[in-house]
Amino acid sequence: IQQHTFVQFGSPLQMHPALLWDGSPSKTSHAPLWDVTAFDGQSSSCSSGMEGSTEEERDKESRHDQQLLVELKPGRSSCGCLTALLLISAGSLILLASQSIGRFVANRAMQQAELSFTSIDVGSVDTSHALKPRIRGSIKLVSASPCNAVVHPMQATLRAGVGRSDDIGLQQGDEGFAYVGRALVPALKVDASRSTLPLNLQVRFEVDDAETLGLAGKQFVTARQTFWMVEASFSVTAWLFGVVPFYMHGMVLKKRMTLEGMAGFSQAVNPVSLEDMTYAHGKPGRLDMTARVRLHNPSYIAARIPSALRLHVAQRGQPFGEAFMHNLHFQSGSNLFPVNFTLFDTVANDEAFRAFVLGYIKAEDVQPLVVHGSALSTSGHLLSAIMDGLNQTFNLRPPRTKLVQRIEVDVGLQIRTRTTVFNPLPQKITLGDMNLVVKENNLTGNEVFRIDTTKSASYSHGSDLLPNQSSTLEMSFSLFDANLKDAPLVTRLIKAVRMGSLVVSVVGPVDVTIKPGFKATVEYSSENVTAELHCPIFCAQGN
Repeated sequence: IQQHTFVQFGSPLQMHPALLWDGSPSKTSHAPLWDVTAFDGQSSSCSSGMEGSTEEERDKESRHDQQLLVELKPGRSSCGCLTALLLISAGSLILLASQSIGRFVANRAMQQAELSFTSIDVGSVDTSHALKPRIRGSIKLVSASPCNAVVHPMQATLRAGVGRSDDIGLQQGDEGFAYVGRALVPALKVDASRSTLPLNLQVRFEVDDAETLGLAGKQFVTARQTFWMVEASFSVTAWLFGVVPFYMHGMVLKKRMTLEGMAGFSQAVNPVSLEDMTYAHGKPGRLDMTARVRLHNPSYIAARIPSALRLHVAQRGQPFGEAFMHNLHFQSGSNLFPVNFTLFDTVANDEAFRAFVLGYIKAEDVQPLVVHGSALSTSGHLLSAIMDGLNQTFNLRPPRTKLVQRIEVDVGLQIRTRTTVFNPLPQKITLGDMNLVVKENNLTGNEVFRIDTTKSASYSHGSDLLPNQSSTLEMSFSLFDANLKDAPLVTRLIKAVRMGSLVVSVVGPVDVTIKPGFKATVEYSSENVTAELHCPIFCAQGN
């Protein structure tokens, strides 16, 4: 049809029979269709009266109307298209509204979520600038998610709270956080109707600022808590009604976290213990030894250090040696690993050195050791930044052993003693002279007698004690040399033996030589030493 046509919806039309022409011009249809008005320079109305027309005019008009015949769809199909269009528009609006609301809800949920960790295994800390920690824990949401969703992989930046903090340990302000590096976090699945989400993620962390990591690492070793900030932009795909996906991008995360520190390895509660010594080699002025050290890590953070560590060791404010470790694996809780010590006895540190050796032999409760790190402590780039300037005090607890374990005394015309002595070292030691005072009960008790090897003719000077074994030293003294002169005291001791047991204390200098050539004199003292008294002549009832 080469004419402009205006279609007006909604008004019924009495169609001319020719418009539905099927070869018989006499048929008429009264079906409700669209009104059509055609403009061809003159107006023609389908509703104009035909009653007064001549036959010739009606034929002419019929031919003209046939040219205007158009194929029109029924009104029901048009309403279906309109309904579909309205549904699409409404669905789009719903999706846009859902995305906007979803972004708001998701952002707020992430900011208010509570993170808790059960373990963070940093993995191997070596020469690489990258770490691959395994993080396990959970995320507790304020309310459960209304639909299933996936948080897509994201790149997050990590900042460490290395600035000043207040007295209660809470980091104040964002200015105290320094940039450390970037972390690539894998996808996280969020299940509908669950308010607690389990975490088990392998993260790749690229360290961009080793100096800041070093400061944070030293805080982690010494403090009970460390503070961190995570910032990220990420995307989420959620499923409405479980089937309709919609995508939200540009989500923003900025969240502070508090991680447990090692608290100085919790020295106040769990001091470092020296389980045993597996190697000892003495030279003049130098002692090399290897000991198994048990250390408690109160944090849930673990790490493996494959490279060697070299640390300076000080005792009572005086440097007196070095400690070497390698292939360490720090886990949460108790850790046992070997440490190689090289100790030097000099004029400046002689007192501190002897105090350390004495503390081991005496098995004192704790001995303070200060470990100093430096940039040369390790070859690892990241670990070097942590070790540089690290000073940590350890309270070393020696193994529970006694050098003098038992004393048996025969009181007659002279005094014979049998002293059981234990060598706690894995190396043979030579016991030189000793001058031990045996006292009643504890170290403040009355003197009973004295064991002075220089006044015993039967004592073999330079007795060898086998490694990790007990040996018995036999000596004899005159009553005068043993300084046994308090008869009432001896009577009390014998009565104590009759009642079941007798314990005494011993104190005095002991000369030891750690083979082959390290010599030291230690001021030994010990309480609760088991004793026996045999008095067959002067005591009426024997023992």
